[in-house]
Amino acid sequence: MILVETKRGQATGGGATFEYDGYVSTSSPSRHLDVLNGNEYRAFVQGSVVDWRADSAAFSGRHGPADTIFTKHFGDSSATFNALDPSHLGSLGTANTNWESALTRSSITHNHNLAFSGGSEDTHYRASVNYANEQGVTLSSGLERIQGRLSATHSDLNNRLRIGLNVTSSRVNNTYLTYENQGGFEGGVFENVAIFNPTQPVTVTDSTGTHYYEVGGTTTRNPIALANQVVNLGQTTRTLGNAEAEFDVVHGLTAKVNVGLDHSNGGRRSTTPLRARWAGRWERPRAATGSRKLHADNTDTPHLRRPSRRGPQPQRRRWLRIQQVQVELGSGERRRLLH
Repeated sequence: MILVETKRGQATGGGATFEYDGYVSTSSPSRHLDVLNGNEYRAFVQGSVVDWRADSAAFSGRHGPADTIFTKHFGDSSATFNALDPSHLGSLGTANTNWESALTRSSITHNHNLAFSGGSEDTHYRASVNYANEQGVTLSSGLERIQGRLSATHSDLNNRLRIGLNVTSSRVNNTYLTYENQGGFEGGVFENVAIFNPTQPVTVTDSTGTHYYEVGGTTTRNPIALANQVVNLGQTTRTLGNAEAEFDVVHGLTAKVNVGLDHSNGGRRSTTPLRARWAGRWERPRAATGSRKLHADNTDTPHLRRPSRRGPQPQRRRWLRIQQVQVELGSGERRRLLH
């Protein structure tokens, strides 16, 4: 049986009563990664190259040209050739980028609720609408929700007939950070935040225009490009409600009918841009899109369903189902007539 309980309206002689409440809040990351900034990274690479050159020159002076780091004299090296060779200087830029700061933000959340209630001696009602918008603390993440509620009761025939209704319906739109934790062998967004070169800028401008900076030919990706270029959206709609009616047939004998509803529908869609600069090269113009839908109600098991290539098809859904009819006797015994 589906049972929804909400606030009930009160009888008001002066008409409907309106209520409003809301709040605004902000969030930000409480902890940060302890990594080198651009200046510190440049100093480390340049110093390591100096060590490599000194070590290489000293080794060459002590051994003949036939000896290399792969011979028995490898140990005769002050740095054991673990420093960086001069080719690493080419990867240094002039920027000082904090990739974590570029990915995260101070987010704002606001929530608003409007309700009105009223009624008479025999009829009570209450309805409310809620709107919430929550930004994530990272780019391309957040939640938007709108929800409506209605509850009503009515009595008649000297209170022998009693009717009640409760309905809640909501729509939630989610924006997801793609590759939040897993991104295959190239790593996810947060992994690249920790390892991406801090001497390079977020974007660069060249003959092809302004685009995100990418290393090219490696297994690292610009984390801001990953966050902004891939759009990942999800939607969920759910309606939950029940209605009941009670009728006192005779003293000590009451008939009761309950009708319940629980229906949900959702989908998720991800899209990459027409042109994305992955691995240092321009791909062919394309839009890679994937989607899935989820549908469930109170009589079916939730299942995944691929969208038809022929486009959306009409669907028949069973919205209402009589859960049970009960006869209540004066002694408290209950007999189920229909299920």
